[in-house]
Amino acid sequence: MKKVPVSVIITTYNDHSYLEQAVDSVFAQNFMPSEIIIVDDGSNEHISDFFIQKYVANSLDIDVCFFRKENGGASSARNFGLNKAKYTYVAFLDVDDKMLPDNLKEKYELIQCLSDDYFGVYGGSIRSTGKEDLYSDFDGCVNVELIDEPKIGIPGGSPFYLFNKKSLLEVNGFDEELKCNEDYDILIRLFKNDKKCKGSTGAGFYRNIRPNSLSRPSDPVKQFKQTMSFLDKTEKLRFYNEEFLNYRRMVVHLSLVKSVFFKRKYFMAFKFSRKAFEYSKPITLKQKIIYIFSFSYIKFKR
Repeated sequence: MKKVPVSVIITTYNDHSYLEQAVDSVFAQNFMPSEIIIVDDGSNEHISDFFIQKYVANSLDIDVCFFRKENGGASSARNFGLNKAKYTYVAFLDVDDKMLPDNLKEKYELIQCLSDDYFGVYGGSIRSTGKEDLYSDFDGCVNVELIDEPKIGIPGGSPFYLFNKKSLLEVNGFDEELKCNEDYDILIRLFKNDKKCKGSTGAGFYRNIRPNSLSRPSDPVKQFKQTMSFLDKTEKLRFYNEEFLNYRRMVVHLSLVKSVFFKRKYFMAFKFSRKAFEYSKPITLKQKIIYIFSFSYIKFKR
């Protein structure tokens, strides 16, 4: 079994029940990483010593390291793992996801041929819903407005990539002040630092779409505020042009509208729909329907 200079970083917080399948999926790679770093971000329960020893004493000569730190959020946990990583390349895996067998092989064969001005390579994923995430095959510095645009753009999540560790350190890792969209943020900063990326082939991991995960909090208002904080940062640092930024703000408002509407908070839904269209005009059919109903509701209330 070929072993490559890759550190796989798995972060966990109160979801240890998924950890074994995540680690097993890394051990099932056709190209093996040189180390696996597991970071517990201050969970309420400790990982058992039996579980730890099961992987530390592995027969494949892979360094498996477990760390527990005070809770600081996803970015803090990833940065912790990044600073512990010993090898040239870094792959991140969310604890509830699983790597597919050729993930590291396909990406390593691609990235090892690239110069240091490339921050990484990427592929797609298969969702637990059965849908496949597909992206364009870019090679170079990408327009940041294409981040997380299916088919025409590039992935917006860190687990899609195999990174050059040096590139991540050059931009000071993940922004620990952000509690949402931290993956978008680091990709934007890499591109703004004149780094490039290159597309890979095939799906690299199985993506578990589940409610109440760290990336999908159950409180829609909390998620709304966190996303707006990210967009405020993009405005301050001029990551996006004004038109695109305002469109994103409209979309974020409408996402909250959808969540609160189905919780029967109708006035709140229409209040935020009115606010949404102060940023941008509706473009899609669904947006136009919401626009019509939001103004009809205000007239009805009067």
